[in-house]
Amino acid sequence: MVDDFTLTRTSAPAEPDLTLASIKDTYAPYIGTMGTALTYSDLLNENTLNFVKHHFNSITLGNEMKADAMISNSETLLASESGYILPANYGDYAENKDKDGNVIVPKLTMDVVDKVLKICKENGIKVRVHMPMWHQQMPKAFFCEGFNPDGKLVTDKNVILAREEMFIRTAYQYYLTSQYADVIYAFDVVNEYTHMSNEGGQVGSENWWKYSFGKEMKTDCEYVKKAFVWAYDVLQLCDRTDISLIYNDYNTYDPKTTAQIIELINNINKVDDVNKVGKICAGIGMQSHVDIKRPTIEEYGAALEKFMAAGYEVQITELDFTINFDTDGTDKKDPSYDYENEGETIEEQAAFVKDFMEMVIAKQKNRDKTVSPKGITGLTIWGLYDSISWRGKSQPLLFGTSIDDPKPAFQAFLEASRTK
Repeated sequence: MVDDFTLTRTSAPAEPDLTLASIKDTYAPYIGTMGTALTYSDLLNENTLNFVKHHFNSITLGNEMKADAMISNSETLLASESGYILPANYGDYAENKDKDGNVIVPKLTMDVVDKVLKICKENGIKVRVHMPMWHQQMPKAFFCEGFNPDGKLVTDKNVILAREEMFIRTAYQYYLTSQYADVIYAFDVVNEYTHMSNEGGQVGSENWWKYSFGKEMKTDCEYVKKAFVWAYDVLQLCDRTDISLIYNDYNTYDPKTTAQIIELINNINKVDDVNKVGKICAGIGMQSHVDIKRPTIEEYGAALEKFMAAGYEVQITELDFTINFDTDGTDKKDPSYDYENEGETIEEQAAFVKDFMEMVIAKQKNRDKTVSPKGITGLTIWGLYDSISWRGKSQPLLFGTSIDDPKPAFQAFLEASRTK
């Protein structure tokens, strides 16, 4: 599991230096949407908000819009009183009823949605909604009879599909009927499906989908394709087909994973009895937790090129650059996010950042625009500064101890865009 977002804040952020060159303005000629990942509470801090507005024009909430933050693991509602959007067959299944025979749904908590969208609307910031169907960070109750986490796990895939459709249609329509919905430009619809056989890494990360769909990845998986179909239905209903629906994954630079992802997205977009529209998945989210040792810049660039050559847009969704990171998993002395002190410096990191971003810009400029007209449509740096990063020991971000502490990597990031 690599898609985590844990903040440990020891003090309020300092006042940012707003005389620094802006990341979003510097990269505007190449990538129009430059974002960062943060929390709702970050947006409530004036210094942080000013920092974000200066450097970025997009945000992603790391955890607060994920399914396990929205779907209750214990509370249910009567479906008839919920206002949720249910498929016609939802009430046909005994698993979706309580002991008295009432059709029920899990309680959905979406109060953070309007708060975040309102702040972003008022401050000219766009939003990537990171709310994927995922084999991790899903509440167990969603996969149990009567939504009881202590109950029997559901093995009938049709029950789970009915629940998935209920959640997607209800949540997406809630987002897109908000008075602030015009700030949304992308949804992560499905996350890390090519790695669904991997489990563990954090509390609540068991793959509950396996009990009804099996444990092995299939490029024609029904719950993956239907997730995009239902999401796109809502986009059409709300007249928001300008929004990109994205498949998000990690280790996308691995040639096997690259090929699997392209095949998966091709299947999602194939017209058949499920998908009557065609291209509903706009492209790939490359999570991009890279290290200065691995992947090589050439490996990453090859994958980026293949995704665009396949006709898809790319969003670099979770970019950070670790140093002193145990990329081969051999360090047992300090297992916290695989930190291993190898003597690598922030100056070495800066050199890598410059080379990496020069490659990204080159791929964007030199792509075949007839095949991939949009190319790279967004880049999100996964966190604000090292001290609160999920991989803080490995110093992966452009700012160090706070938002007033630009590192050599920050200058290198900007310098890459100025290279002719």
